[in-house]
Amino acid sequence: MRNVWIPALSSVLLLGLLTSSSALAGWFWNSRWDVEGTDVRLCWSVDGGSGPGDYRASVELAYPKGVDVELVSQMTKKEEPHKVRSKQLTATESSAQIKGTFRVTAVEGASSRAGTVNAWISLGDCGNTALASASGDLREKVVVGPVSVPISGEADSEGDGD
Repeated sequence: MRNVWIPALSSVLLLGLLTSSSALAGWFWNSRWDVEGTDVRLCWSVDGGSGPGDYRASVELAYPKGVDVELVSQMTKKEEPHKVRSKQLTATESSAQIKGTFRVTAVEGASSRAGTVNAWISLGDCGNTALASASGDLREKVVVGPVSVPISGEADSEGDGD
């Protein structure tokens, strides 16, 4: 009995360390992107403020030329996702650099205009291990990355990525 319990506890502790603390702490919003066949999430939340309905965000995904990027979905209409090509980011046959930029503000009538914005980039789901994360104050630009994500397609150096 003891031998079963210890590995199970170790697995739970490891999962807790690998999972984003923001995802476990409460609510989050995210936009879902297809980056050359890879499911990428740009995730954000606000700690120390009020509930999720009190915030809106402009979220930007930067990617290199020649990489196909499409918005798949977003969790809320209070999020404005955009994509932009960046000359500073690069791609190979197996990976592409991306960067997320978040600007979160409180909406009119919000019960709180304070809090810390937590932002992260994840593969597959916001509860998965964050590839990169950053935090900052409301109304400030929070930049996450650049990070390299695996791609299942081939980046087209002649393409425009749109």
